[in-house]
Amino acid sequence: DIAVHATADQVERALEQLTTIHDISVSQNDSVNQAAVGSAGNLVHHYEITYSSKNGNVGQIVVDKNSVTSSNGDADIIMHDGDNALSAVNTKSTSAIPGEQPRDYGSKIILDSLARSYKITGLITGLEYFVAVSARNQKHGYGNRLLPSPPSITPPMQIPGKPANVSLDVNTGYSDSIIINFDPPESDGGG
Repeated sequence: DIAVHATADQVERALEQLTTIHDISVSQNDSVNQAAVGSAGNLVHHYEITYSSKNGNVGQIVVDKNSVTSSNGDADIIMHDGDNALSAVNTKSTSAIPGEQPRDYGSKIILDSLARSYKITGLITGLEYFVAVSARNQKHGYGNRLLPSPPSITPPMQIPGKPANVSLDVNTGYSDSIIINFDPPESDGGG
């Protein structure tokens, strides 16, 4: 589900969860000329979606309008395909810019076809991470993505490790205290 007032980042994250969409960028431009995008002046938000992965001419996103709802029943979505197809004289049919340059943002290409796992390191505790896997070959590029179950995970805070080099000593000159010395634990648990 995508909320009516979703940010561009939220729309991007939701769309990238679809198995037919790889890497995209989404920008929000609510000051767009409403007549130019087919709105009758009731535009709430205008999102521009650019495909960054190397997929060629990707088909238009289709929205099931029966799933578009609002509390007062006036919700609607207008889609414009930035069609990258060529006209009869081999010029682009529209002014859309093909998103065919791989950006590889947050991706890792594993060249070993025998690899069956990959460890992602350097994550930040408490942040949610989304992962998808797809196969790739030289002839056809990327196949459809498969989302794991669950599709996202948040590395949890953990119990900190034990302190190191703990020592206990008499507090010389004082009869009512002792001194404990220690080094910090190897892991603070993410806190």
